[in-house]
Amino acid sequence: MGGLEAARPLMVARCLFPDEAGRSIDQVLPVRGAISEWHTDPGMPMLGRFKRSRRALATESREAISKMGIDGRTCYFAGIVRQKNLFKSMYQWAGLRPGKVEHLLREFLSERYVTYVSRGGMRSDMQPLALILSQGYKRGLEWRGLPLGKTCYDICIYQQMIQDLQPRSVIELGTGLGASALFLADTCRSIGVPAKVVTLDRNADAVSEQVFDDESIEFIAGDVKDISELLTVEKLTGLPHPWLIIEDCHVHLQGIIDHLFPLMAADDYLVIEDIGHQPGGGRIIRKAIESLPAKSLMVDTFYTDLFGRNATCSPDSIFRKFA
Repeated sequence: MGGLEAARPLMVARCLFPDEAGRSIDQVLPVRGAISEWHTDPGMPMLGRFKRSRRALATESREAISKMGIDGRTCYFAGIVRQKNLFKSMYQWAGLRPGKVEHLLREFLSERYVTYVSRGGMRSDMQPLALILSQGYKRGLEWRGLPLGKTCYDICIYQQMIQDLQPRSVIELGTGLGASALFLADTCRSIGVPAKVVTLDRNADAVSEQVFDDESIEFIAGDVKDISELLTVEKLTGLPHPWLIIEDCHVHLQGIIDHLFPLMAADDYLVIEDIGHQPGGGRIIRKAIESLPAKSLMVDTFYTDLFGRNATCSPDSIFRKFA
């Protein structure tokens, strides 16, 4: 009988899974030791075990925020988490049920660098329509009078990445009209980073004259399928690190990674835009990186989840290289 009583909380918990993210209880409970404490004390009333789980999760979140030096005055989420009655506050202010709050806190406490496969497929806290409209609803976002073609979230993510990484070389594959190359060059200049932006596209006629007038930008005309000829090993070895590589052409991903990865240094970044949102895109990305050494290219969830899980055009595909 004692064994049955000890197992009952776990049996009851299984009725609550899979959770909103589609995870089983076996995937969720081992994530953090404190989260699973609720079912280890058979002497505690059933409801108390659930409350203890939430208290432990809230406490761990507060401790993490304190250690990271996040101030509630500069981060609204941190301010909410610091509330004494966290779950009640989140419900009152954001209308979130306890299960959603737990999901947010588990994601907040998760490891920063993870493998692509371990992310378990593209899941997002953002609805597709919200992501589409984030490029502009009644008018698209522009830079220097040109359509930028990036979400408001990705603009901020790139600004934060450039501030953190301080790249000396930005390699953009897919120039379009040139607004993003200008944005990247201007952002680097704004914080005093002497970066060179190398941007490649096969349609030179569509590129704005502003790109050719900017001394910090080098435009290369050509098809990315010929990347080894357009960006030769000799040329790439002459580009100073850190690198920020942005794949925004959505084709020939395997060839791009095969050519650039061996020349990337530790701490360089590779961003793969949009492919993850396309049908079968996750399979394309997984296949392109599966032959790389284990854990040599890791998803940086700080950036992919900066505004919630995968609130970006690069879901699960902002990668940092590790030696």
